[in-house]
Amino acid sequence: MIPASRLCPPVGLPLANAICMILFIIRMKVLAEKRKELSQTIASLIGSLRTEKGCLRCDFCRSMEDEMEYPLKFG
Repeated sequence: MIPASRLCPPVGLPLANAICMILFIIRMKVLAEKRKELSQTIASLIGSLRTEKGCLRCDFCRSMEDEMEYPLKFG
């Protein structure tokens, strides 16, 4: 596990000791009749996304505010 002090260094300290992460968020609006197909497709891909070199996390979920929105987050 990476210590939190390396993930978010205090202000003023050099970033040389920090681990930086670029986070991508893809928000997809999905029609009701296509939700199952999208979920199956993402489920088949998410394992390989998570094993990519440098990938620290990969999440696929449904928005609580908009039932048509499905964010895919990875970094």
